[in-house]
Amino acid sequence: MERVIVGNEKSLADYLPPMRFGSFWKSPESLGDFLKDFKGKPWADAGFEDDRPDWAGCRTLAEAIDLAQTGWKEGVPKVVKIRDTINALNPVAPKAVKYGICGAIPDVPRAISGNILNMKQMDSAFSKRKPVITLLSSMGANCGTSGDAITNRAAVVAAIVDQVEARGFAVEVIAIATAKSFGSGDKLNSACTAVRVKSAGQPVDIGRLAYGVGHVSMFRKLIFASWTCDKDASFLSSCLGSTYNLGNGELEGKNAYYLPGPEGTSVFNTEERACKEGLDYLINNLIDQKCPPFKDMKKKKVKDPGEIKFVDDF
Repeated sequence: MERVIVGNEKSLADYLPPMRFGSFWKSPESLGDFLKDFKGKPWADAGFEDDRPDWAGCRTLAEAIDLAQTGWKEGVPKVVKIRDTINALNPVAPKAVKYGICGAIPDVPRAISGNILNMKQMDSAFSKRKPVITLLSSMGANCGTSGDAITNRAAVVAAIVDQVEARGFAVEVIAIATAKSFGSGDKLNSACTAVRVKSAGQPVDIGRLAYGVGHVSMFRKLIFASWTCDKDASFLSSCLGSTYNLGNGELEGKNAYYLPGPEGTSVFNTEERACKEGLDYLINNLIDQKCPPFKDMKKKKVKDPGEIKFVDDF
């Protein structure tokens, strides 16, 4: 089976198992620019047709492209509230500052007080380049998954990014969605769109991150359109096949770690459940994948953890 790869960041394909069609992008903005300039006729209406905002996140593709360009400002307060609640309940202790007679930076109050240990010493571990953790965050969800659950999960992802960075790692976040042709049990007969929403070393832009991993239109408008504008993805058929989560073992050896979407579990249905059960659910998956920042943690029991499985339709 010939593998077709399109987009302006084809290197993202290296993180994923082989699939029939891949659409890979540097940012939501660049995917939006491509769709804005698309002049052809899509092979199906999904992504391009007007939709109910309660289902697709907005009515038109143009509105989704605008959100991709400017970020999701309305979603920021909710995402920040959940993220901050999680971080307050799961604090990461700061590293103690080391002082000596010699060092790199003077501490003026210590020097004035006569303390001879008034020079801050550099931590050699942090003077080196931070190791990079790549998180692949699934956007896939069937039609029965609420927009609130998707947004609540985005806030948990933002909190996990904070937790990983507090442990001394740089974080890259890539939003992905996968679908297999309807009725097919063969994952090779699948399509994937992946979009980088945060580069390693880039400060967290909550509006941008919230849109990339938590706005329904990112999936049901932009990603749908990225499939239906390319005839090489038409094997999905007009219903766009069925979404699914990758198995934890499918990224082994690829230096990336998978965060499953809200499909098949109720742990993101409310803000309260997302802050505890949703966080434990995602971290349990990272522990299973031996993600370095969580390698010494033990899994926690989660009520209704769901399964990583195929889903019959969107």
